[in-house]
Amino acid sequence: MGHLKLANELLELGYPGNEGMRQALGAALSEVRPEDYRAVSDPHPNPGMAFVWESRFFKRRMYLKFKIVGTRRKPALVFYSCHGADF
Repeated sequence: MGHLKLANELLELGYPGNEGMRQALGAALSEVRPEDYRAVSDPHPNPGMAFVWESRFFKRRMYLKFKIVGTRRKPALVFYSCHGADF
């Protein structure tokens, strides 16, 4: 699952379509570590967990924001954002 702007952000990074999104998000999730977590001061309208890290895959500093939803038995990730960290 993903937020509507996510597809555009990944397209701008060179990862179009469903397969490109899977590849990019899989790489991002494999690279982020707990110490890359950044608290979001104003999470509205999309609360979630934000991470900023130096990516080997994307060859740049990146920002990833997602949220775990669902139940304990059936959790799901909802991605809100994945783009170059321009701050």
